[in-house]
Amino acid sequence: DATESWLFDSYRLPTPPQPFQGDAAAKAEGAIGFYSMRNVLKNLYYKALHEGRYLVEQEADLWSPLDEELVALNLAWQGREEASFLSNAIDLRFHWSRMTPAERRKLGLKRSATGARVSPTGKILIDTKQVPYFSKRPTACALERAGFADSSVGLFMHQRLPKAAGLMTPLMLADAWWVLADAARHASKLSRLSMDQRSARRMAATVDIDELERCLIKALRIDLPVAQAIIEFLTFKEQKPGKDRDAGASVGYRGLWSAPLVPVPGEAAVAMPVAVFITGNSIWRVEAWLEKGGIDDRAIEHRGDQFEKSYRAELVQLISGNPVLRHARFAADGVKITKDFREQIDLVMRLGDRLIVGELKFLLTPADPSSLRLHFAKLADAAGQATRKAEALRSRPGVVARALGIPEDDVAKLAVQPIIVLNHGFGFSMEVQGCRVIEAGFLRSFLSSGRIRTGGIERGSHSRAERVKTLYETEAEAGARFDEIMARPPLLMRLLDRISWDEIPYPRPTGGHFRIKSPFRGDITDAERAEAASVVSAMQQRLPPSRPPQE
Repeated sequence: DATESWLFDSYRLPTPPQPFQGDAAAKAEGAIGFYSMRNVLKNLYYKALHEGRYLVEQEADLWSPLDEELVALNLAWQGREEASFLSNAIDLRFHWSRMTPAERRKLGLKRSATGARVSPTGKILIDTKQVPYFSKRPTACALERAGFADSSVGLFMHQRLPKAAGLMTPLMLADAWWVLADAARHASKLSRLSMDQRSARRMAATVDIDELERCLIKALRIDLPVAQAIIEFLTFKEQKPGKDRDAGASVGYRGLWSAPLVPVPGEAAVAMPVAVFITGNSIWRVEAWLEKGGIDDRAIEHRGDQFEKSYRAELVQLISGNPVLRHARFAADGVKITKDFREQIDLVMRLGDRLIVGELKFLLTPADPSSLRLHFAKLADAAGQATRKAEALRSRPGVVARALGIPEDDVAKLAVQPIIVLNHGFGFSMEVQGCRVIEAGFLRSFLSSGRIRTGGIERGSHSRAERVKTLYETEAEAGARFDEIMARPPLLMRLLDRISWDEIPYPRPTGGHFRIKSPFRGDITDAERAEAASVVSAMQQRLPPSRPPQE
């Protein structure tokens, strides 16, 4: 984020008549300090503006959030998103050591950038070969691919981006991302300790565009126009001014985090910041590609409609496969608008003695205080829709009976509950205007079984044990406890219980410090640690002693 501010300023400076001569280390150190501090202050300002951070009157040196519970929840939601994305990746890591290189290659890149060298003319050349896959640790690309499978963007990974050239899909871009990451990593290692002009270019992994094209063509087995389109799509551009970002003025703009190839003015070359490739948020990046490529709710392919249709089909299968929910009913197509009923309803389900009426929403992941504030406004709007539609169904039992295929007399006995179902977990467990906010992934798990996996223990790559919690044993209990469970979902509460608060000293311009009150995610609780120890002990009793490591 600080780098983007530096780029904004540097693009507006006149081109120097001669390249910089001498050691750039001192200037780099000063620039890093200045732009890092400016970015810190910007973030503090946004927290004051959008989170209501304020100085406590009784303690004028303490800067505190207005709603500590909401800030802690946001941190737990972030942890839940990370855990959900890593679930499949953890399974892959467990099985990886047993796979052959050929099996591993099917799950990651077949070929990638494997080295870099300097040509006689001083340009960086990239070596592109088959990835050997000898390591017992899965590659970042393979782990990310596993994470995408059941993620909120998994539905779209193989779809062509209609506004992007070259028949591109998000999965193709994700593979290209890791090829370019490997190229940047190898190229940056060519720099020397001294920070002269040439070494600085190499540290920034400055590579000619035609060399990157050759690398992508060879690694991904694509032709030149597709490689050119990928590089263009991933090239950094400044955000264009617009009155309203959500009106489409800057759709898909996420800066370096989704487009890290920085064009060098006056050259057919780009610099590649290695840190951006290896530290960014995978889901957030793909969401930007979807918007930019034309799969969003304002563009060509309406992702919300696709999400609703696919999600309903999933729930139909899950309910029919759950032997406990024998009498549950689900409207496979929701409720459509007709001449005598003017509401379109995304989700209608009978569960025990409860009629659940849901609004399905595919919303972008909020990544900062500004987008989180906008996210809550969208939740409030969704709650208004869900409440209105629940009331409409409450007064029209015949519509419910037809949608669910049950007698109209049974509908009158059902308690109506409006809910909001989100593609991700930001807002999960909250009650907004009488509507419970539910994460789509957790609702899947809830309807597929009354028992849910809440964690596990691995012993090397030999065995694992899972912690399982029972949510319900009968359909009546599932309906009766539905809101209680969604208000305190165990997969979220275990993260929320680990959050603690601390006060961080921050220097005053006039000397001294004031304190910033901040939440932190801690390690597992004492109760979880004791449970894990008992599980490990049981595993050790069942397994033969592990052999000592081989030299």
